[in-house]
Amino acid sequence: GTEINKGLQVDSCIETALRGIDEHCFVGPYRSIAKNDEAQFNAPGVRVPMLCLSRAWPNQPPSGPFFYGYHTSHDTPANASQENLEISRDVTLQLIDAWEKNQYVVNHFKGEVFCSRYGIWVDYRVNPEGWRLLFRIMEYCDGEHTVADIAVALNTTFQAVWGVVSQLESKGLVSFSRVPKPTDPHFQS
Repeated sequence: GTEINKGLQVDSCIETALRGIDEHCFVGPYRSIAKNDEAQFNAPGVRVPMLCLSRAWPNQPPSGPFFYGYHTSHDTPANASQENLEISRDVTLQLIDAWEKNQYVVNHFKGEVFCSRYGIWVDYRVNPEGWRLLFRIMEYCDGEHTVADIAVALNTTFQAVWGVVSQLESKGLVSFSRVPKPTDPHFQS
């Protein structure tokens, strides 16, 4: 139940956020890209769910190597560059930020929002995709979907959804919750 949902939330959040950071990134099922220490954390008797963030690339043989000296005595700091370390740091911090923001979006409105009243109108003639996304995101602001859930449902990035829901929150139209808070008037708990 809850533990499985948390695992799915992490996967959804990180995947949709990573796609917002680098549109050329790729993701894959557990142990299908790089086979590193995540296997130790997920091993029998331990079972700590762990993601793997790697500089591996698609169509690489499952056994690697991903770079010269990978998992050998030649795998030394000399193989790392300051630029790549900084990129990895920034990506990791952005993913942590997304995970901290990934909460349930609870609406404080009924029906469709009169956007221009709140200064959040998107002109459909100028930005038809932004206009559609705004209204589609509002449909999921029901206390039953997290930011990542909405991104997955709409096949968009975490950042695109966050941009809209944080704007709605700044206008008092939604709030965030760490636990589901269904606002459907027909919901029976």
